[in-house]
Amino acid sequence: MKLFARITGLILLLVTVDIGRYCFIPDIEALKDFNPEKTALMRYCEKRSIDAGQKKVLTLRRVSLTNIFAISSTCCTDIGRQ
Repeated sequence: MKLFARITGLILLLVTVDIGRYCFIPDIEALKDFNPEKTALMRYCEKRSIDAGQKKVLTLRRVSLTNIFAISSTCCTDIGRQ
């Protein structure tokens, strides 16, 4: 009986945490009309390319949500190279 009570309590806790996390997720509705400014990563890459003597200007481009991971993994790989 104790095992059943613990499992039930754990499941209720997990469900509560799962529902509660939506209170902390930011609202992304504004991103439909508003394009954010350059990120710190983009500014860092531009500064690094200027210091290296190259003239690269990074621009923002809207991509679908499924492509974000592919782009970020490529960018992080590029940062690691020096």
